[in-house]
Amino acid sequence: MFGDEADLKRADWPLLQDGAVNLFRRIDIFEETQGALAVLGYDVLAVDCRSGWSAFQDQISLVLRWQEQFGYAGWNGNLNALNDALRYFPFGPSKRSALA
Repeated sequence: MFGDEADLKRADWPLLQDGAVNLFRRIDIFEETQGALAVLGYDVLAVDCRSGWSAFQDQISLVLRWQEQFGYAGWNGNLNALNDALRYFPFGPSKRSALA
């Protein structure tokens, strides 16, 4: 995936070098990074955690294609089920997705 020095300057390298989960403390950097990933061809799937638990569950269900994967609509908060849903993520043909 990363073969030369130019690759190390891509927006995805700092995010992936220490693991797949990253915490952003500033919204402007978070939004800038989402844009940079989109330019690189990533499908950026955003889930808003500020809208309450029910809205979060609905958004996770939509983004992780809950109905398609499990045959029922809606994640109920079960973490084992969430782990199962993430097993086949990303779904697109590019296989480049970021869950933000």
